[in-house]
Amino acid sequence: MSALKTQLELLTVGLDRHEMASRRQVLILHGLAEQKDEDHKSQAVSTIKDKMKIVNISSSDISSCHRLGADSSRPRPLLIRFNGHNLRSEVWRSKTLLKGSGLVISEFLTKPRHDVFLNARKHFGVKQCWTSEGRIIILLPDKSRRKIESAAELQQLVALFPVASNTSSEKTSRKQAK
Repeated sequence: MSALKTQLELLTVGLDRHEMASRRQVLILHGLAEQKDEDHKSQAVSTIKDKMKIVNISSSDISSCHRLGADSSRPRPLLIRFNGHNLRSEVWRSKTLLKGSGLVISEFLTKPRHDVFLNARKHFGVKQCWTSEGRIIILLPDKSRRKIESAAELQQLVALFPVASNTSSEKTSRKQAK
């Protein structure tokens, strides 16, 4: 049974890696207001040019662009698939220029990987966890960085660092104690 369980875990990790490879050139733009009959590509291009100061982009640099999810009261995220990885990386590196604008750029993680990312942020703190190239990077309490991809890897880190010293709940309790 344990051999089957191990093989199933390996297949699941392999499938997740394959799915992430197909999402390599995709970013998601959150917070962009929706308009009726909008042209998604031109909206993405103008946002990237105006807010992120990347002037060497045109509609031809984006292979597909569409909203995710069903209509709701909140603006739906805009999925942007770039033709080349270089431009996608340039946009990803410029995401800090969006601070204070209400817009956020994120990677298009698979559901299992996104769940691992959220759990890592809960345990280690929001500022200690981020993603890059589809991998989850954690700044550990000993100030080392670890790249992970699966729940099993996160469980190992949680076992090594059962109480993360930089979690947001500790900061909140310290502020309340003052």
